[in-house]
Amino acid sequence: MHEFAPPAPKRQYGVVALVPSFDSTRDWLGEGAVVAKPADIEARVDSLRGGKFERTIVVANRYDGIDLPDDTCRLLILDGKPFGGGLLDRYSESCRPGSEVIATRVARVIEQGLGRAVRGEKDYCVVLLTGAGLVQAVRTEDGRGYYSQQTRTQIELGLEIAELAREDIATGQAPKRALLALIKQCLARDEGWKEFYAERMNALKGPSAPAKMLEIFAAERAAEMAFRSGDVDRAVETLQALLDSKRVASDADRGWYLQEIARYRYGASKADSNVLQVAAHKLNRYLLRPREGMAVAKLVPLP
Repeated sequence: MHEFAPPAPKRQYGVVALVPSFDSTRDWLGEGAVVAKPADIEARVDSLRGGKFERTIVVANRYDGIDLPDDTCRLLILDGKPFGGGLLDRYSESCRPGSEVIATRVARVIEQGLGRAVRGEKDYCVVLLTGAGLVQAVRTEDGRGYYSQQTRTQIELGLEIAELAREDIATGQAPKRALLALIKQCLARDEGWKEFYAERMNALKGPSAPAKMLEIFAAERAAEMAFRSGDVDRAVETLQALLDSKRVASDADRGWYLQEIARYRYGASKADSNVLQVAAHKLNRYLLRPREGMAVAKLVPLP
């Protein structure tokens, strides 16, 4: 996707790339794009609103809070799978491989990124997804299950369109030319494309988000707010009720919430907290080791 990075003096619309970290901006910067820093991101966005489209703007780890309507951004590139912005978020992700909760959170961040450039019913934008981790997060059927129905349908449309491009490439068309032809169909407001898109999106039915995940996130927030206000018992009861409800299925996640309860209990009773941490670590070996009481099994060599 770095072929969209070099300056284009005759460009009629803005091109913006969202990347997960500043380390991910190096290739873009080397190709001539402008990297928006926290201190000047508003100025960079204002330059797009003012019609200065020559330079591609790259934004690191900022998937919400930026509005890029109309010609401000007609081509949005998500380059790489986003990850937690804070140390706690990253630690949580590293401790919970395969977690539905983490996968849903990542999906919400991706959806926030997808919505940056379409800010109204009549607005339109082409979104390109690149990077192995990001493509895997949206391409598999299991992965798509964490997204809203609208986003799932858009992803499915994108996969169908990609297959059409693959057919053109198989007949001898250059991959770049095939991609640009697809982009032009949308940006030129091709009537056939508009009708096809509208027909698919108008057929949407059902809820936009799994109720179970909303309940889990609500319980997490309620417990943490209770703990911060000094109500330890309520915080513990909230997470224990979540565990008892069976909404949390994986051992990795159940261990995580036991560790959170151990954290809540630590100030009142280090002994009780350690018992809880032992139980948490038995369920999820990626978590913090308890101070004592952890049983270590010796490896027996094969005869």
